[in-house]
Amino acid sequence: MKKYLKQFMGTALLIVAFVLTATAVKAAPITNAAPMAANGEQKTFALKERQAVYYQITTDGSRGYYSITCHNNGNESLDINLYNGPGTDYATTINSYISRNSNQTYTRYLNPNTTYYLEVTSYYGTTGFVYLNKIADDYGNTFAEATPISFGQMVEGQIEVSGLSETDFFRFTTDNSNSYYEIAGYGTGSETAELKLYEGPDFSYAHQDMSVDSGSSRAMTRKLEKNHTYYICMSGNYWEDATRYKVKVSKIPDDASDDFAGAVKLSDGKYKSGKIEIDGDVDFYRFKTAKKTTAYQLDLKNTSTITEHFTLYTRNDIASANSKVNNYYLYGGEQTTIWLNLSKNHTYYLKVDGDDGNATYKIALTSAKKTIKKKAPFSFKARGYRRYYATGAYASLSWKNTGKYAGYEIYRSTRPKSGFKKIKTLKDTSYYSDYGIRRHKTYYYKMRYFVKDNGKIVGGKWTKTKKVKVK
Repeated sequence: MKKYLKQFMGTALLIVAFVLTATAVKAAPITNAAPMAANGEQKTFALKERQAVYYQITTDGSRGYYSITCHNNGNESLDINLYNGPGTDYATTINSYISRNSNQTYTRYLNPNTTYYLEVTSYYGTTGFVYLNKIADDYGNTFAEATPISFGQMVEGQIEVSGLSETDFFRFTTDNSNSYYEIAGYGTGSETAELKLYEGPDFSYAHQDMSVDSGSSRAMTRKLEKNHTYYICMSGNYWEDATRYKVKVSKIPDDASDDFAGAVKLSDGKYKSGKIEIDGDVDFYRFKTAKKTTAYQLDLKNTSTITEHFTLYTRNDIASANSKVNNYYLYGGEQTTIWLNLSKNHTYYLKVDGDDGNATYKIALTSAKKTIKKKAPFSFKARGYRRYYATGAYASLSWKNTGKYAGYEIYRSTRPKSGFKKIKTLKDTSYYSDYGIRRHKTYYYKMRYFVKDNGKIVGGKWTKTKKVKVK
């Protein structure tokens, strides 16, 4: 028993020693490799059984892809490997085989100023040839190699190889302005290109992407973080061939803030022109009422063909149920004037948005004292008539009702320039009949707008005096 145990232990030790020796021995370095230039020159080979031939590929200092084409002209298959160093124990960039009487092309990105080793071998022997070409890479393939792109600059590029392995990276840095940024892609090649916008310098950052078909263009417009660097990655479609593209980043200044905190101040009586730059944009304005003024006129004008929405708030809080005063919708080209009775010495907010981008508008908030004293009712007319079913006469007065102010005051006198007394106060109407006159007597009429401001009546500009006499 002891004898057999000793024999077993001896055998085990020999096996362990052999394994350790085999593990410690590195593969023999490749020393007989023939140089191969990236000029398309064919290198022929005639392999015997279990024979290998080696080629040395040294890249130049520029960035690029390399295509290795191998033709197997024999009746047996061959194996092809591209090693990252001078030995078969190095990592492989290509590890493939080619069946008999066929060929294959392998395209890989190879690092500049690096030497690679190509091995062609066959178990049973075969013949053929191999050649190498370089495909120049126009832009960097990594975040670190991203090419700076200026606002408004049109950059043209090429996806040199098919699939998603070839990428072109660009970067741009936003400034401190309140702007939108449009990232546009143009498909100028025969295949679809993929555009991705990354928020940081690696693939772990959030991104937005879009496909750009051949012969078409697409754009994404976003409000981006200020003073921040973004990255654009252009690539080909996984299933399609190499293609070309154009990309451009444009800055679109935003004329007004998108929130209450940055609301633009409105000056009393001065129009403010604005624009909804993109779909989803909103503009905020603020206005503080005077200490002794409550009556204000809000003028809204839609100067585009796109429907616009105006919302007035009493405080800087959209969510609060009590913060909204009213909503106003205006279709393309419409305008309106709203009379408002506001609180004294209080800040109000106006939000503007549209159904789409490029919606333009004008707004103004004016205190009553500045507007009403300069305006008189339009188209004021007065005419006298006999009363056929009763004695006496009456005067028919008419005007254009604008609904801008709280109401109208009508005055009458028997003298053209003095002695006028108020006979009627009206609201939201365009006519009045005065039955308090007599035939054969001359009367004079005039009227004006009025508003209530801080509890007091403020009258507008008088109309021209109209004369009425019924015979």
